[in-house]
Amino acid sequence: SQTAQLDSTWSIIPTRPVASVILSPVLGHREKVGAYFRAKVTSSQAVDAVVRAGSEDGIVVWLNGAQILHSDTDDGNGGKGHIIPVSLPEGTSDILVKTHNSDGSWIFKFQITDQSGDSIEGLRYSSP
Repeated sequence: SQTAQLDSTWSIIPTRPVASVILSPVLGHREKVGAYFRAKVTSSQAVDAVVRAGSEDGIVVWLNGAQILHSDTDDGNGGKGHIIPVSLPEGTSDILVKTHNSDGSWIFKFQITDQSGDSIEGLRYSSP
């Protein structure tokens, strides 16, 4: 098999805390590729939360270095099909998301909510 060598760089892509990121306009239409996204989330207190994440082709999510999601399939719900309970500590946590695209459109979604799906007061997001 052949492996293509591509240049890799980090870029800032502005999003909202309820992120639905359509990658094709930013990265171009590419097939059989992956991309990583990093963010920091700061909580004013320790809180039980839910990560809601998904992708049309596949997604891996790490929170503070621990893998909390790995899915290689379309979640069937436009990228919102995975719900993972987490505990956010007081202070700053690191989020890393890997998404890949086999073919067609390239999109992923990521959100941190409370147990009922509402936003959590006091969470702040920033670039690493």
